[in-house]
Amino acid sequence: MLQRRLKKKQKGSANWLKLQKKIARVHQRIADTRKDWHFKLAHHLCDGAGMIFVEDLDFRIMAKGMLGKHTLDAGLGQFVNQILPWVCWKRDVYYGKVDARGTSQECPDCGAEVRKDLSTRIHHCHNCGSTKPRDVASGQVICSRGQRQIENACGVEATGDRVTDSSWLAVKQEIFGATQGISLHTRNGLLGEDVNPRATPTRDRIGYSSRHRERRFV
Repeated sequence: MLQRRLKKKQKGSANWLKLQKKIARVHQRIADTRKDWHFKLAHHLCDGAGMIFVEDLDFRIMAKGMLGKHTLDAGLGQFVNQILPWVCWKRDVYYGKVDARGTSQECPDCGAEVRKDLSTRIHHCHNCGSTKPRDVASGQVICSRGQRQIENACGVEATGDRVTDSSWLAVKQEIFGATQGISLHTRNGLLGEDVNPRATPTRDRIGYSSRHRERRFV
């Protein structure tokens, strides 16, 4: 409605500028509401999980489809690529992306390929007899792929009863090796360690020195 009224105003006039400010406030309110919901949803997900895995999707391609405007309005890219990783880092929850290809065409129980089109909403595997909703099966496949990525990167078991302190230490070492070159405060935050601002040592190119001795990263 405001956009239609703006069309009838003379460009550059006082009423045109006043209506421009009203439209800007409406868009800002919508963006703030969307971002607030994203943060609440991210914290809700972190409350019930120690690891979160998502599909590595290109939302620019999704925006060109039949529901492109709805995809852009939902702000999926902002949530998956910005807000959710940041909240996971603050909440000490592991966040990772997995390959999105074939997540709905794979059985989560036996790994067999089960071809189905978009209209098929129930997953039924003829190999092992597993039957469950399609979205549940896809979520289990995504979780399994993410856990296998951690196991392959760290060489430890990241699922089931074998998750121990040594396994989590290996995951932290993997994060430590992937964060070379960033600040000490950010690195300790990724590793889940507290940083005392007064006791934070100074850092140079080859390492950082403490009060009594010199340490090196490698």
